[in-house]
Amino acid sequence: MLVPDMDEGVYVYAGKLISEGSRPYRDFMLAHPPLVPYLAALAWVVGGGSLAFTRWFAIVLTLASCIPLYLLARRIASSASAGVLAVCIYMV
Repeated sequence: MLVPDMDEGVYVYAGKLISEGSRPYRDFMLAHPPLVPYLAALAWVVGGGSLAFTRWFAIVLTLASCIPLYLLARRIASSASAGVLAVCIYMV
Protein backbone atom coordinates (compact mmCIF):
# COMPACT_ATOMS: atom_id res chain seq x y z
CA MET A 1 0.00 0.00 0.00
CA LEU A 2 1.39 3.38 -0.98
CA VAL A 3 0.05 6.52 0.64
CA PRO A 4 1.12 9.83 -0.97
CA ASP A 5 0.70 11.98 2.20
CA MET A 6 3.24 10.24 4.36
CA ASP A 7 2.45 11.67 7.81
CA GLU A 8 -1.02 13.12 7.97
CA GLY A 9 -2.23 10.81 5.21
CA VAL A 10 -1.04 7.71 7.03
CA TYR A 11 -2.83 8.74 10.21
CA VAL A 12 -6.02 9.73 8.41
CA TYR A 13 -6.12 6.56 6.31
CA ALA A 14 -5.31 4.37 9.33
CA GLY A 15 -8.13 6.11 11.18
CA LYS A 16 -10.48 5.31 8.30
CA LEU A 17 -9.50 1.65 8.40
CA ILE A 18 -9.95 1.53 12.18
CA SER A 19 -13.36 3.21 11.92
CA GLU A 20 -14.35 0.47 9.44
CA GLY A 21 -13.41 -2.25 11.95
CA SER A 22 -9.81 -3.07 11.01
CA ARG A 23 -7.13 -3.31 13.68
CA PRO A 24 -3.64 -1.89 13.28
CA TYR A 25 -0.71 -4.33 13.34
CA ARG A 26 -3.11 -7.20 12.68
CA ASP A 27 -5.17 -6.18 9.65
CA PHE A 28 -2.86 -3.54 8.17
CA MET A 29 0.74 -2.40 8.53
CA LEU A 30 1.27 0.66 10.73
CA ALA A 31 4.76 1.82 11.62
CA HIS A 32 3.54 4.44 14.10
CA PRO A 33 2.21 4.40 17.65
CA PRO A 34 -1.56 3.83 17.69
CA LEU A 35 -2.88 6.87 19.61
CA VAL A 36 -3.18 9.32 16.69
CA PRO A 37 -4.76 6.78 14.30
CA TYR A 38 -7.35 5.92 16.96
CA LEU A 39 -8.06 9.64 17.43
CA ALA A 40 -8.39 9.92 13.65
CA ALA A 41 -10.86 7.01 13.73
CA LEU A 42 -12.87 8.92 16.30
CA ALA A 43 -12.80 11.96 13.98
CA TRP A 44 -14.06 9.79 11.11
CA VAL A 45 -16.99 8.65 13.25
CA VAL A 46 -17.77 12.09 14.76
CA GLY A 47 -17.40 13.82 11.39
CA GLY A 48 -19.77 11.39 9.70
CA GLY A 49 -17.08 9.94 7.43
CA SER A 50 -15.92 13.35 6.23
CA LEU A 51 -12.36 13.40 4.91
CA ALA A 52 -12.18 17.19 5.29
CA PHE A 53 -13.24 17.02 8.96
CA THR A 54 -10.71 14.29 9.71
CA ARG A 55 -7.88 16.13 7.96
CA TRP A 56 -8.68 19.34 9.86
CA PHE A 57 -8.74 17.34 13.07
CA ALA A 58 -5.26 15.96 12.28
CA ILE A 59 -3.98 19.49 11.58
CA VAL A 60 -5.43 20.85 14.83
CA LEU A 61 -3.95 17.92 16.75
CA THR A 62 -0.52 18.65 15.25
CA LEU A 63 -0.77 22.34 16.09
CA ALA A 64 -1.94 21.54 19.64
CA SER A 65 1.11 19.32 20.15
CA CYS A 66 3.28 22.43 19.70
CA ILE A 67 2.13 23.85 23.04
CA PRO A 68 3.73 21.23 25.31
CA LEU A 69 6.79 21.16 23.03
CA TYR A 70 7.22 24.93 23.40
CA LEU A 71 6.76 24.75 27.18
CA LEU A 72 9.22 21.88 27.55
CA ALA A 73 11.93 23.47 25.39
CA ARG A 74 11.46 26.82 27.15
CA ARG A 75 11.81 25.16 30.54
CA ILE A 76 14.87 23.08 29.62
CA ALA A 77 16.72 25.97 27.98
CA SER A 78 15.30 28.74 30.21
CA SER A 79 14.62 30.70 27.04
CA ALA A 80 11.45 31.55 25.17
CA SER A 81 13.50 31.73 21.97
CA ALA A 82 14.50 28.09 22.43
CA GLY A 83 10.83 27.17 22.72
CA VAL A 84 9.96 29.00 19.50
CA LEU A 85 12.94 27.44 17.72
CA ALA A 86 11.92 23.94 18.87
CA VAL A 87 8.39 24.49 17.53
CA CYS A 88 9.75 25.79 14.21
CA ILE A 89 12.04 22.80 13.81
CA TYR A 90 9.21 20.42 14.72
CA MET A 91 6.79 21.98 12.25
CA VAL A 92 9.27 21.97 9.37
